[in-house]
Amino acid sequence: MPPQAVLLEIIFGGRQHLTNSGKTIILCWIPSHVNIVGNDRAHTAAISALSLPITNMKLPAAELFPRVSKFCLNEWQEIVVRVINFILFTPQLAL
Repeated sequence: MPPQAVLLEIIFGGRQHLTNSGKTIILCWIPSHVNIVGNDRAHTAAISALSLPITNMKLPAAELFPRVSKFCLNEWQEIVVRVINFILFTPQLAL
C-alpha cells in the first residue's frame, strides 16, 4: 500500500474515532505561497523535516498549544522589533 494511502487510512480512522466519541472536527484550508510573510521559510522547514527521523515522544495536546503559542509570539515580537528598528533608524531623505 502506498504511504499516502496509509496516511489517509490513519486520518480517516482517527476522524471516525473522534466523531464516534462526540467530537466535532473542523478542517481549515490554508493556501500556500499566497504572499504570506514567512511562508517560504515555513515551506523550506517542512521539506527539511521530512528527512528527520520520526520520534516516539509523546506530547499531550495540553502542552502543545502553550509551546506553539509561545513560539509564535516570540517570532512575531522579533518581526515587530525589526520593523520598528527599520522605521526608527533608517535615514530619511529630505527633499
